[in-house]
Amino acid sequence: MKIYEAMKGDYGNAGSLITAQYGPHWRMLRRLSTIKFFVTSRLDAMRGVHNRCIDMMVQFVEDVGAGGTKSVDVGRFFFLMAFNLIGSLMFSKDLLDPKSERGAKFFYHVGKVMEFTRKPNVADFLPLLRWLDPQGLRRKT
Repeated sequence: MKIYEAMKGDYGNAGSLITAQYGPHWRMLRRLSTIKFFVTSRLDAMRGVHNRCIDMMVQFVEDVGAGGTKSVDVGRFFFLMAFNLIGSLMFSKDLLDPKSERGAKFFYHVGKVMEFTRKPNVADFLPLLRWLDPQGLRRKT
């Protein structure tokens, strides 16, 4: 899988299963994930937590749309629900509250990274320009 320069940022990408380059380190992260986090018994044990996260998301959407006059950004709630599901699986706790300012900031910044990732980047096509970052996309992320 191709990892775009905008996804890497300045630091922290080597510790991520998503953005790490394929090799021994990536294989170790993958093995750790499949052995510790994504085994059937652990996923089955978390079924109640999954249902609670889904119920909370539905409740948040209902609360926001209760007046019937505002539009509801359902994608934001799905993202936060998925993030909390992963957090519950790995850390046994919700990481973000959709009502909190911290959750809103996190969602905003992830959206910006996705925006930068969608833009065509010259450095992705011409590796010699990676260190220059001619469009500044990696620097911005």
